[in-house]
Amino acid sequence: MRTFMLAGLLGIFSLPSFVYAFNGEEKASSSSMVCNPTQKVHNATFDPTLLKSFVPRVTPQTKKVNYDGTTPRVSAFSEGIAYVSMGNTSGYYIDSLGNKLFDFEKGYGSAPLFSCGVLMIHNSRTSEAIILNKKGEVIRKIPNVIKCTPFVDGVAAITAGVRGKFGMEHYNMYINTKGEPLFKDLIFRSTLEGLKTPSPLKENRSAFYDYQKKLWGYRDAKGKVVIPAVLLEAKDFSEGVALISMKDKSGIQKWGYIDSIGKFVIDLKYTKEPGSFSNGLAVVVNKENKCFFINKQGEIVSNAYSGATDFHNGLAVIMDERWNKFIINTNFEVVSAFNPRFSNKLSCPYPYGSSSNIVWKGNDLYVDRTLLSPMGDMLITYIDEPFEGGYAPCYLRSHNSPDNKEHIGFINRKGEFVLEFVENEF
Repeated sequence: MRTFMLAGLLGIFSLPSFVYAFNGEEKASSSSMVCNPTQKVHNATFDPTLLKSFVPRVTPQTKKVNYDGTTPRVSAFSEGIAYVSMGNTSGYYIDSLGNKLFDFEKGYGSAPLFSCGVLMIHNSRTSEAIILNKKGEVIRKIPNVIKCTPFVDGVAAITAGVRGKFGMEHYNMYINTKGEPLFKDLIFRSTLEGLKTPSPLKENRSAFYDYQKKLWGYRDAKGKVVIPAVLLEAKDFSEGVALISMKDKSGIQKWGYIDSIGKFVIDLKYTKEPGSFSNGLAVVVNKENKCFFINKQGEIVSNAYSGATDFHNGLAVIMDERWNKFIINTNFEVVSAFNPRFSNKLSCPYPYGSSSNIVWKGNDLYVDRTLLSPMGDMLITYIDEPFEGGYAPCYLRSHNSPDNKEHIGFINRKGEFVLEFVENEF
C-alpha cells in the first residue's frame, strides 16, 4: 500500500487584477460581477411562454399500448430497458420497442436500473439478494443478505451474514454480476451506517468506504487499495485528479485535490465544496458565495460570478450579480445569453447545491423538464428523465398538449412518441 502523501502544494497564487485575497479565500470586486459582453452573442431561445411549440407529439408510427386502471409511468432508461410502474408496487420492464420483458414487483421507491446486463433486488422475506438478467431470469440467489445496492460498473455492495462461533456475523462486501465476492481486502464488519453504493470506476480509481474508520479511500479495478481510508469525502477522479476533503491542522473540514497516488495537486483550502475538473477547470466558492474557476495549479483564471455550473464539452452556465444567466466557453467569453425575463428560472449548482435545476449530461443541457441545446435553445419539453440511449420518458398533461389530451410514454430525440400508453375505452 502506498503511503498517503499529506504534504500539499501550497504555492503562492498570482491573482488576476479583479480579485484580491482575504483570509485565505478569494473576494471579488463588485465591478467583476456584472456580465456586459461586448462581442455579438447568441440569444438563447429558452422561453417558458413558448412551451407549446416544443411539446412532444404523437405520429402515425407511434406504437399504442392499452392499459386498464392506474395510469402507467415510465422510469429512466438504462441499457435500453425501462421500468413501467402500474401503481405503488406493481409494474414491468420493457425494451425500447415497447416489448414487455418481465413483470416485476418493485415495492415502494424506485425500480432498480440495469447495469452490465443485470439488476439486483432484495427479498426481505427470505433474506436473499437476487440477481436477474434482462429476461427476468434468476442468475443467482445469495442467502443471508439483509441489504444490497444497485450494480455500478459491474460491482454491487451487500450486507451478508456469515455464521461464526457466536452466531450470525454480518459483513459489508462487494460482489460481481455473477454474485461472486470481490476484493478480499475490502470486507468490513457491518455497522449501523447505511450501506454505501459503490462509486463508479473512473481512470482506474473508485472510492471505497471503511466502515470501521468511517473514512474514504480509493481502490483500483482489481480492488487493490491505492489510497488508504483517511478521507472525510472522496469524489470521482476526473482528468487525473479527484476532489477530496479532510480536516486541516486546525480541525476544520476543507477541500482539496489529489492525484492518482494520493499526492495533493491543490492543497486543502476550500471551506465550501468545489466542483470537479472538466476542460482543465473547476468551480470554487468563497465564503461570500462568489464563484471562480481555477486551473490545476489552483490559480484563479476567471472573473467572479454569483453562480456557475461545471464545464461540459467546453461550455458552462454562469450567473452575474443581477441574476442574468449566460453560457461561456473555456476562455470565459460569453457565447450565449438567456432572456433576462426568464433567467430567474435557472438556478446554478454552485453555490446553490441540490436546489439547482440546471443539469448537464453529455451534450445535453436540461432546465427543469426541458431539453436545451448546448447554446440554450429550446428543443423538447415535458421530459421526465434525461435521454438515455436515444429515449426519454414523457408525461404530457392535457392542459399542456396541443390536442388537449393526455399523452404518456417515451419519446425519441425528434420529440416523437415512440410508444404511448392508451387507456382502454371500455
